[in-house]
Amino acid sequence: MMHGRIVFFCIALLTLLSIAGCSNGYRQQLNAINQQIEKGESDSALHQLSALEHRHLSDEDRALCHLLIVKTMYRLYRVLPTDSLINNSIATFRFLGNDSLLADAYYYKAAMASDREKDKGYVKVMGCLRAAERIAVQHHYV
Repeated sequence: MMHGRIVFFCIALLTLLSIAGCSNGYRQQLNAINQQIEKGESDSALHQLSALEHRHLSDEDRALCHLLIVKTMYRLYRVLPTDSLINNSIATFRFLGNDSLLADAYYYKAAMASDREKDKGYVKVMGCLRAAERIAVQHHYV
């Protein structure tokens, strides 16, 4: 009986460690994709983002992935028809208290809205930019 418990404990521990390792691996992969975007390699970044297994991502990693998709599309001058991806990121980062990524998400929501809605979206764009600025100033990101 004791041997069975030890085997069960070892299997449970290995499963937990593999899940934690995969999550960390996704975060490293997302950070590497962000570096590609920053270096101007948006096409490669978009290809890698589309190859990710989104269903295996944690909520925070999924929100970061959505932010990177919007950021990449903006840098490739491609306008997304809706704000659903970035709204997911904003809600998740607000819930988790990740203000740095929340400020980025508001910025890219404003940028995408300004391209999509031209003059009609001025109020929405300015509201998002003010939110991003308020977070950045409050936490000394600028």
